[in-house]
Amino acid sequence: MLLCLISGFLRRFGIARFSAVPVTLVLLILVQPSLFDADRVLTPQHLFRGDLLDERAVVRSSATAEPWIDSHDSGGHVFITEPAAYRIHEYLNGRPAHGLPSETITRLLSDEIPPLEDFVIAGRAGRIGNASAIALLIGGLFLVQRRFVAFRVIAIMLLACYLTFLLLPVPIVIGNDGAVRVSFAASDPRVGWATGITFVNDLFFTAPVLLTAIYLGCQAGVRPSGLGAGVIFAILFGAAMAAATVFLSVRNGPILAVIPLQFLAPTLERLFPQRSV
Repeated sequence: MLLCLISGFLRRFGIARFSAVPVTLVLLILVQPSLFDADRVLTPQHLFRGDLLDERAVVRSSATAEPWIDSHDSGGHVFITEPAAYRIHEYLNGRPAHGLPSETITRLLSDEIPPLEDFVIAGRAGRIGNASAIALLIGGLFLVQRRFVAFRVIAIMLLACYLTFLLLPVPIVIGNDGAVRVSFAASDPRVGWATGITFVNDLFFTAPVLLTAIYLGCQAGVRPSGLGAGVIFAILFGAAMAAATVFLSVRNGPILAVIPLQFLAPTLERLFPQRSV
């Protein structure tokens, strides 16, 4: 109720296009942070009749090569996994894997992160927005076909986010003396283009970038309505999603980026011509 009142106030006075989703997420993180520490996922054998709160949960490594769909019945209904996004978040904050004195970006990708295709085709179970990129894209194409969102705004947002991921400073080596951070890491000879692009791809698909860009940032209630304002908003929104992912949270950063960016929409509409996007 309070969020609805705030939303109505901001819309009436033209201050912001308000979305309650990121605000609700922040409140959940503050009130119940344990909900975001690990993923509880049903086993394939109990997908339609399992109890997600079953106490007979089995801890399962997120880096295992076995896809979720091929998991064997463990006697319980639930796997508890450490999300890949959590491990990437720890690495970005300069913390090596447990028990290791040092860490490199190459070892992170080869030993601790599941294969990239698992995040595309739902080979790794996870929360909504992180399990299947294909499902999100299919839903996005339906919204575009029904003219609920603008394709060019989605494309610009995602391109701006990807390019910002490439340029932002990330650790390439974590040792006893701290982390060595490099901007545009793919061009560094210690990383290489193949490893650098793979790391950006993992960031792009493990964070809820597609979910936020398609289902939050492109909604008419959040973005500006004009063509010029929409393009500027899309660029800023994409860059903000990448920055929030790298510097705040891999799991929640893109959604948190909605909070400050939605305050820009009315201002951009006043600065740029009002043409249909």
